[in-house]
Amino acid sequence: MMLLAGIAVCALLLWHVERRKLSFDAAARKSSMLVSQPLGTLTQVVVQRGDVYIDVRRQRHGWEMHSPFAARVDQGAVARLLDAIENAPILDAIRFSEMHRRDLSLAKLGLAPPAARVTLQGGGWSSTLLIGAPSAVGREVFVRESGVEEIWSAPAEVAARLPATVDDWRLRVADEWQAMTVRGARGGRPEDYKYWCMSAHPSVSGALVGLHTFGLGTVVVRPICDGAINRQPPPGVLAAISEYLAAVAPATADWRLASPVVRPVDLILHLDPSIDTASTRDRVAAAVLAAVLAEKMETSILNLAEIDSAIATVTNKYTRIAPVADIHAQPNEVLVLAGIEWR
Repeated sequence: MMLLAGIAVCALLLWHVERRKLSFDAAARKSSMLVSQPLGTLTQVVVQRGDVYIDVRRQRHGWEMHSPFAARVDQGAVARLLDAIENAPILDAIRFSEMHRRDLSLAKLGLAPPAARVTLQGGGWSSTLLIGAPSAVGREVFVRESGVEEIWSAPAEVAARLPATVDDWRLRVADEWQAMTVRGARGGRPEDYKYWCMSAHPSVSGALVGLHTFGLGTVVVRPICDGAINRQPPPGVLAAISEYLAAVAPATADWRLASPVVRPVDLILHLDPSIDTASTRDRVAAAVLAAVLAEKMETSILNLAEIDSAIATVTNKYTRIAPVADIHAQPNEVLVLAGIEWR
């Protein structure tokens, strides 16, 4: 019995050491990310998924579809896939030599044949990712890089962002056609600049557009990124918008980009002691944040009633100490929740 117990303990220790070794191997790669090259230099993306074959190539004004036919592309859809790939960490790795011992095979992992192939090319390099089956819990997906004898697990979002049909990436023109027949083609109205900003980069949630700010006919565009710090567009986003506007805005338009001015929103609240918990505070803060983020117009007004309605979705047992008046944003200002003081 002692001998059997000793063997069991040794086997357990060896398995634990090997498991740590596998994790270390993944971390010891040149990068612990799914791709080690910046995707900003890409010029071509090819997705093969069953009978679906999509080839998009970057042009001066953005991505264009070259196969199965020439078409305009939903820039945001392509950007969301590339963002998912570029930001995907390798969560675990297993070498081909280990698969038999673990009773695994490429077929069991959905990689023979793969569910999808994604070929990335540009900037002097090329890589093909083979996308397999999701993990048992569905939070990860198995991935292999062509030519590499190792299987990785990565966040399932990588697979979720893949187009299932050509229409998933082809720019849907129904809304654009309706807009053209009702109000004419896009040609430089404030709503056009907002649409162009959101088309240029998926992180853009809106824009403030000021007319005649620097003289008659001038246009100042201030993109809003709800997911960024203080809703400010990062430099890379501004660059993408600038390139996009240069391609689609009227040639005679005198436009320029700027960041919106932050208008802080500060709250002072008192919660009834019977419900004053960390969870309640987090939920109230999230509700108030949602109300603030909903304001993205040049004439935004955050009413006290809107603040109270947001808090009331969580609890009615509170007292709002501040603000005591509606908050009016200037045309160049974006409302930002600065903080909530609890009393």
